[in-house]
Amino acid sequence: MAESWRYRIAKLIGVADFAAELASVTVRVDDSDGWSSISSSGHDRSASDIEELYRDSLTAWRKNPMAFRIVQVITDFVVGDKIVISSEDLQFQKFIKDFWNHPENYMSNRLESMCEELSRAGDLFVLLFRNDADGMSYIRFITKDQVSQIKTAANDWEKEKSPPMGCLTRRPKRVLNSG
Repeated sequence: MAESWRYRIAKLIGVADFAAELASVTVRVDDSDGWSSISSSGHDRSASDIEELYRDSLTAWRKNPMAFRIVQVITDFVVGDKIVISSEDLQFQKFIKDFWNHPENYMSNRLESMCEELSRAGDLFVLLFRNDADGMSYIRFITKDQVSQIKTAANDWEKEKSPPMGCLTRRPKRVLNSG
């Protein structure tokens, strides 16, 4: 049987009895104050740390040409010249075209800024509003710094019970997919 790379390195550094050296490894757990369980919270970082990291990334994007260019390259790769969404169903294709080009949406103009925000922050909050008169949907985006809380179902953190809190000055009449 061939020697493992660990055994060969042990021989090179002069550890005579590799197995005995491995057997002597011990572990000590530090239970002193200041440590907390990973499972006790949903995030490894506090909310203030996350907010500070977001502000730092935004500042870097604004002031550092390399950070700005990294976000540009990602956006160029993801969005390219344009994104085309289509359907073979003629009625649905008409809705897609109307939605995409509606003056309240202008999706072609929003794609780059959406991708940039997603690249900088890692989050992009999307709200859909529906006009009951004509059935058209309007889309709005909320940046991470505008969201203070998201209420979710107790047994399903992906199911939002209300729009992200702290982002709306008035509550929309109807929000799609809010549970």
